[in-house]
Amino acid sequence: MIEAKRIDTVRIQTGEELVEMAWQTAKQLRGRLLAADLYPLEDYFAAKGTSAPVVLDQADREPLLLVVRAWVDEVGQEPGRCAGWAPRSQGCASG
Repeated sequence: MIEAKRIDTVRIQTGEELVEMAWQTAKQLRGRLLAADLYPLEDYFAAKGTSAPVVLDQADREPLLLVVRAWVDEVGQEPGRCAGWAPRSQGCASG
């Protein structure tokens, strides 16, 4: 069976791992990228949307990781399935 393309998730390819996040979470991440003056990285996310995975090289992964770590520190928990993103290998639990 062919899986229907979901337009409500954004996929990020980081090396060998594919991470999926809810569209709303991706919008929050893009806002945080802008706040961190990472305009080219945010533009790349915006251009990809949900059409294809955002493929990050090492140079892009480092600043993204800094933004995510600051986000984790702010909210007091690691973003995960409850926050709208998870490694594809774990799948996403539905409500």
